[in-house]
Amino acid sequence: MSEFYCPQPWTGGFFTTEEQKVCCGHVGVPSPRPSAMYTSEFIKKIRTELLTGNLDVSCMRCKNDEDNGIKSLRKTHLEWHGDVGIDFEKDMDYPFTPKLFEVRLSNLCNYRCRMCTPNYSSSIAKEIIKNPELKKWHLHQPDFTADGSHLSHQENFLNDIIEMIPTMKAVHFTGGEPMLIPDLTKIIDSMDSQGYISDIILYITTNGSAINPKFIEKINKFKKTHVTISIDAINEVAEYVRDGTIWSKVDANIEYYGQIRLNNPHTFFLNSNTVLTAYTVLTMDKTVEYLCDLQRKYKFHMTMSVADLFYQPNALTGETRIKAIASLTRALEILEAPDINGDGIKAQISSVKAILENSEPDEISAGQFFNFTKEIDTLRNQSFEKVFGFKLSNAQNT
Repeated sequence: MSEFYCPQPWTGGFFTTEEQKVCCGHVGVPSPRPSAMYTSEFIKKIRTELLTGNLDVSCMRCKNDEDNGIKSLRKTHLEWHGDVGIDFEKDMDYPFTPKLFEVRLSNLCNYRCRMCTPNYSSSIAKEIIKNPELKKWHLHQPDFTADGSHLSHQENFLNDIIEMIPTMKAVHFTGGEPMLIPDLTKIIDSMDSQGYISDIILYITTNGSAINPKFIEKINKFKKTHVTISIDAINEVAEYVRDGTIWSKVDANIEYYGQIRLNNPHTFFLNSNTVLTAYTVLTMDKTVEYLCDLQRKYKFHMTMSVADLFYQPNALTGETRIKAIASLTRALEILEAPDINGDGIKAQISSVKAILENSEPDEISAGQFFNFTKEIDTLRNQSFEKVFGFKLSNAQNT
């Protein structure tokens, strides 16, 4: 039996209004209903591949990440299942039973993050509807309404999620921006009315731009609550990379959550997640310094992931690449402080730094990244040079 085991095809899941997957990094079943996964031959196929070691392309990404010293989604899911206390099922005939899973309720979002897609941001979808030439930058584009939202059977999707509540041990809500999505409140209210809320660990990832009062009212009813705030950069770089950000507001909301953490140290936890892209590695030292301050004040747990596609860090060339290496080096030095636990992110930063130091730039990604940056800068009236203080190196001139 293969040692490359992942619990997702047995007790996990990644459910959206457009397709159903075993995890966010895997190909999925095109259906608006999570129940489509329950008797799917697709599930059996993935189980067989994991148990025999004959991995498909999606699962190989995790293996490649692990081979390169990067924490994979598989590792994250194993840790998550272990922390929640869910048994690792390996029986081929075990009924697919989502106990710990992620739900993307909608693509409703007030941000246009440069590394995001219209699938996960209605604001990006609206931008593409207005500027169809942007379609070339996004691989998968379902149909959208005029306001940028998905065309989907939302009621059936919501009902399927609510029917999972009795076996639910932990659930992770993402978006879009879940704090803006009304169905979040409906599901939480159903957890409460069914009497299961005190048995469920709630995870929610937010961009930090909004606080949902209904969510705040219920957080103490959950067994535990983990709020992850996406922090890819700070100040003007955050406003550039995650367009729609008003940094002063996000910073104030982080402090608000921090006070809840101090008042509920055993049941309310705060995490940061940072995506390492060709943009964010350029100021990673400043971001890490800010994250360390949050850890000191509010015991934030820091995590990071590495972007792929054309905005991957290895798309940087020339002087821009050198500046990224310098910033990553300083970030690692900051994490050496004796009062900081940076174990969750040191490996990611070190791995990206090593790639930038020892590998040739990905020429195709470099060209695409340069052209994408210039096009989006023009469209949004932004300037890479003004924000970062230097010009973006052109792959063709390095």
